[in-house]
Amino acid sequence: MINDLKNLTLDEKITLLTGKDAWNIHDIPKLDKFNMADGPCGLRKVEFWADGTNLHHRSIAYASPSVLANSWDKELVKSAASAMADDCIGESVDMLLAPGINIKRDPRCGRNFEYFSEDPLLAGTLAKEYIDGLQEKGVGSSLKHYCANNSEFNRQSCSSEMDKRTLMEIYTRNFGYACKAKPTTVMCAYNKVNGVWCSENKEINDILYNRLGFDGAIISDWEAVHNKVNTVKAGLALQMPYRNGMFEEVKSAYEKGELTEAEIDACAGKTVDLINKIQEMKSLRKVTTTTLERYDICEKGALEGAVLLKNNGVLPMKKGSHVGVAGTWRPDLYCGGGSAHVWCLNECKPIDLALKEVDPTSTVKSAMNKIVSYNGETSMIYPWGHPDETANYVGENPDYMVLSVATGRHVETEGKDRKDIKVEEPLEAYIRYVGDHYKGKVIVLLYAGSAVDVSSWIDRVDALILVGFAGERENVAMAKLLFGDASPCGKLAETFPVKLEDISCLNRYNDYMTEDYYTDGIYVGYRHYDKNNIKPMYEFGFGLSYANFTYSDLSVKDNGKSITVSYKIKNTSDIDAKEISQIYMSAPAKVIDRPVKDLIGYSKDLIKAGEEVTVTLDICKCRMTYFDVKTDDFAFENGEYNIMIGASSRDIKLEQKINL
Repeated sequence: MINDLKNLTLDEKITLLTGKDAWNIHDIPKLDKFNMADGPCGLRKVEFWADGTNLHHRSIAYASPSVLANSWDKELVKSAASAMADDCIGESVDMLLAPGINIKRDPRCGRNFEYFSEDPLLAGTLAKEYIDGLQEKGVGSSLKHYCANNSEFNRQSCSSEMDKRTLMEIYTRNFGYACKAKPTTVMCAYNKVNGVWCSENKEINDILYNRLGFDGAIISDWEAVHNKVNTVKAGLALQMPYRNGMFEEVKSAYEKGELTEAEIDACAGKTVDLINKIQEMKSLRKVTTTTLERYDICEKGALEGAVLLKNNGVLPMKKGSHVGVAGTWRPDLYCGGGSAHVWCLNECKPIDLALKEVDPTSTVKSAMNKIVSYNGETSMIYPWGHPDETANYVGENPDYMVLSVATGRHVETEGKDRKDIKVEEPLEAYIRYVGDHYKGKVIVLLYAGSAVDVSSWIDRVDALILVGFAGERENVAMAKLLFGDASPCGKLAETFPVKLEDISCLNRYNDYMTEDYYTDGIYVGYRHYDKNNIKPMYEFGFGLSYANFTYSDLSVKDNGKSITVSYKIKNTSDIDAKEISQIYMSAPAKVIDRPVKDLIGYSKDLIKAGEEVTVTLDICKCRMTYFDVKTDDFAFENGEYNIMIGASSRDIKLEQKINL
């Protein structure tokens, strides 16, 4: 039916401003209803029983957004979201609370595994594909967390303090790119921005509606509302979850003249529009993938998003080999913690079993989680094995030694941040031991949701693959990469610093922090490392391959409102592989300080052995603008631009200057 605000009484409209419970809107007989469930790593549907216990529905756990971002693959991101939509349809879920696109300003942020990138363009354009994947299947989305929620520490009491240029160029621009998909809702963040709670912040809401192109309903994060009357005045449509006393608070404010019916109508009307939109979208709902096909998409996400960070020639492994396996493994390493944790449909296979599945001809021996005796004392389990016992399980002379290194969902989770970016010290010591003992053979698989300091052990190992939190099929995908069934093709969507002290916002924490001053301004991520001439361990956009590529024939054409960039990439190896190429620009910077380089485009292309492809991209000049605080708008600076084509942000292959 067509739901109409005009048919509602004032009391019904006020009731509509908050949810019925944690997952549903209120039951109003004149209106249709809808429900929602957590994302973004898959469907996390929770039901509450009368006794207060929870029932977690099991669902496929897909590669986390941080892994999907490392794929730089728009089609893959869309197909993963489309598969999640099929899961939602099967469980009668109307809206998935995803995707999250907060900028990765600080690698310590506990929810970085849920987010895409440190770069607004990459984060926003991939989020657009995610939203399209859900909504084209009739499932609603909730773009979050708006905005400047870049850490978990004190998130419900801290204010993100920044100037207007920083807000517009970095922390809302990502939402602007994503809003081109017309997300069903936008979810406000817990924190304040410049002293005002996001749930009550009319200034940032006006930016969302008047500048970023959003026309839907803003909903609150769960328990993010502090003053209900102020949220109504700021335009927040739907408070989640239900809170006792909210109705009386709004009704009293109306009766005192503190709230007008027009202000109530503006918010309730957005929720009615949302109800209508979801009802309209239901006509699109049709499950188009089988469970097995969704597993394939899950595995492809892990495969395409894995990043080969180091390879001294030990990879790919030869089949029919003797492979030792050690390190830490738990069956929950496929996903981070908190509201994004998915209770997977099938338990994630440990890497030793996955290696045997992919190549039954290899001998695989594991020292993971073995019971050992230490100095004749009580037997105990060492999560990553014990140096004195490792060889007893894997042998003294395996052909390869695969070492699993992990943080885990108890470390990377909602509600808290990491204290540092190292793995625990005993594990670091064990990595160094294995590296020295099995010299020339050690391959590390790193399961983590954000950057890790690898400086104390990277020189002791021979290969390093960033797995991330890559879903329940992650280790089958890793086994295929290790044995060379596919070539690694992921590249970093965030910078890996040499040490924590190199990041742009090191000293932002204190025990009583109520303000987080964004003194790094627009210089977040690779922009910070470039500006301050700091060498990262692995730069933004970096990733190795089993193949080799050469770049040539750059052409840049001015089309007025856009530029056309064209170049060639040749695969000079005998391996079919994909290459992610990145387009950066440096601006004239005559009017205002600008970054050394800005990402303005990217492409991922399959290039067969010995073949050459031509990459052509039409890039809107709006991506090349800066925010002018004097005119309160984005501005394009005329002058000489340098267009750069890179295999990473620091591996620039081609350059061409052009006057624009």
